[in-house]
Amino acid sequence: MNVTVCEVGHLENCPRISENRLKTIKMEDFQCLSKLNLLSLSNNLIAYIAPNTFHKLASLATLRLSSNALRNLKSNVFGDGCGIKYLHISNNRLQEIDSSSFCSLGKLQLLVLSGNHITNLTRGSISCLKTLSTLYLRKNDIEDIEARAFCGATNLQALILSQNLIKEIAPSAFCDMPSLSLLNLSHNAIQDIENNSFCETMSLTALDLTGNLLTKITNKTFACLGKLFKLQLSYNNMQDIAPRSFCTLLKLKRLYLDQNKLQNISESMLSCLKKLLTLNLNLNEINNIMVGAFEDLVILQELRLVDNLIFDLSLFYNLTSIQLLSLESNQISTISPVAFTKLAKLATLKLAGNHLSRFNGLIFSANVTLSVLGLEKTNIRRLSGPDIFNGNQTLAELKITHNYLQESPPLNFNGVPSLESLFLRNNRLNSVHDLTMANLKSLRKLDLRGNHLKDLTFLQPLISLSFLYLDNNRIRSVKSTFDGISSLTNLSLEGNHIDSWNALRFNNTKLISLIFDNNNISHIESNCQLIFERLSHINIAGNNVKKLSTDIDPYFFRSLDISDNPIRLQNIKGILRRRTVIYITALDISNNNLGSIDIANLAADSYKNLEALYVQGNSLAFVTQTSFFGPPDLSTVLSGRDYLCCMVPGKVKTCQPTNLIYSDGDFGLHSENWLSNPGCHIACLLVIISTLMSVLIMAIISVDRFICIAYPFSTANLSLKVARITLGLEVIASFNAIED
Repeated sequence: MNVTVCEVGHLENCPRISENRLKTIKMEDFQCLSKLNLLSLSNNLIAYIAPNTFHKLASLATLRLSSNALRNLKSNVFGDGCGIKYLHISNNRLQEIDSSSFCSLGKLQLLVLSGNHITNLTRGSISCLKTLSTLYLRKNDIEDIEARAFCGATNLQALILSQNLIKEIAPSAFCDMPSLSLLNLSHNAIQDIENNSFCETMSLTALDLTGNLLTKITNKTFACLGKLFKLQLSYNNMQDIAPRSFCTLLKLKRLYLDQNKLQNISESMLSCLKKLLTLNLNLNEINNIMVGAFEDLVILQELRLVDNLIFDLSLFYNLTSIQLLSLESNQISTISPVAFTKLAKLATLKLAGNHLSRFNGLIFSANVTLSVLGLEKTNIRRLSGPDIFNGNQTLAELKITHNYLQESPPLNFNGVPSLESLFLRNNRLNSVHDLTMANLKSLRKLDLRGNHLKDLTFLQPLISLSFLYLDNNRIRSVKSTFDGISSLTNLSLEGNHIDSWNALRFNNTKLISLIFDNNNISHIESNCQLIFERLSHINIAGNNVKKLSTDIDPYFFRSLDISDNPIRLQNIKGILRRRTVIYITALDISNNNLGSIDIANLAADSYKNLEALYVQGNSLAFVTQTSFFGPPDLSTVLSGRDYLCCMVPGKVKTCQPTNLIYSDGDFGLHSENWLSNPGCHIACLLVIISTLMSVLIMAIISVDRFICIAYPFSTANLSLKVARITLGLEVIASFNAIED
């Protein structure tokens, strides 16, 4: 590196010199920058740093050396008196921590050594770093932590050792660390933890052992951790936890035991955790929970038991402080009338993936303040009765998707007047009674996708509805359905049987997003102009639309998808060439009948915000060199023609099916005509045949030479007739390969 910096010695932040090809740096490179506060040398090829390189940078607080090729650091590399506080040396090739390399950094607070090749931590590795508060050693190759490896780091508060190869924790490995509050040992290979291993880290408030190979926990594993606030034991192989194993964790508030192999929850396993707020037992094999197992969790607020084998809900009867109860994918088939009567604070109940078949809302007492109820995939066939949800005045979100609900007997949502989101996706609804949702004056989101609906008159009372999803039903026409829904902003009607579009039905709405793809629409009536001019997201793909009115003003368009229609360029020029197409970011005109991209407006200022252009599946025969040069933010072009990727500007980051940079050549301009020329076909045929012939002939020559070497005295020779037959067979094989 050879730079002149003395003339700019007043700089506090060095100009960008990361992401270059620097290989070495030495003291004179920065000797005049005494006021430099931040220096980034990341993403270079630096393999050597001369001694005392940063010695005169008295004000330097942050040094970034990540993503280089450093294998070791000299003992005096930073020089004496250096004031660096934040040092990043991640993603290099360091194999060890030499304490002498950092001892001169008397003010160092953060040291990041992640992504190196460090294999072990020896005694006193960082003993001289008295001010260090955070040390990152994640994603190295550390297998062993010697006893007293971190002794002397009295101010260290956070130690991250995740994603290494650590198999065991040596006694006293974390000794003399009175300030350590966070220890992350996740995603290692720890199989066992010796008793009292953490007794010299009594100040710990968070311990992460996620993703190890632990099989058991004893009552002395976490001895001495009386200040622990959060314990993560997810993704291990634990089958058993000894009774009272957590009794020393008197301040524990969050316990994560998900993704293990637990089968039983004993009465005393959790009995000491009086201050526990969150308990996660998801994805175990729990089939037996002893009576009273949760009785002492008097302030527990969140309990997650997803994907276990639980069938009895009486176990949760005394969780009077519970706010979230997640019981998805268990074996629950019936719900006792008194199961939740004492859970006055219950706000979220998730029962998806059980086998209820019938749901009786009377299970909730009048004082339950439930706001979210999930009943997806529970085999519910009936949802009726005058008091199905017992007049729950607080229920705001109800999910009953992927069930077998039908209109007979009639659905009834009159008991939940505060409902804001209702999900009835993928049921068997052929119709919905006009009064079914009459009381849902606060409903904002309604999902009815994947049913068999034909008539939509039941929607008229929903005066607050903003988001409506009616995809994949059997709707054939849209009449006066939406006249009274003035709040409607997003409407999706994908995959129905609608054959005409009359925008007068939506004039009283506030539509900004309209998804109408995969219907049978062949024309859009002239009265659509007003509604289209308010829309920002339009999808009419997969119809039979041949033309869009030139009267439509696309000023508010953000995305327009008219793909998979028989549209010709001349039938959409009226819209695409409007000077008001200034905000559109995504344009999909793929799979139409476009024969050219000689669209002058793409090169004009009109498309200055265009980011994605989809033109694949057209019969392009003419492309101009400047077709894609106008939009300054264009980053994606999807096309079925490889050569287009040679033409798009260099700023385009994604060009499929290939990713090629822009070329100054004219290949793309004339390629379509050339590729359809008979001469091109003949040339391609000859090239392929010659290539295959070359391979086959080389194979035969190799066999012939092998025979000559292996059997040098053999008198057998290849006759002319045999040679001709062999050559003929090669030609035939080449043609067959082309046909395949």
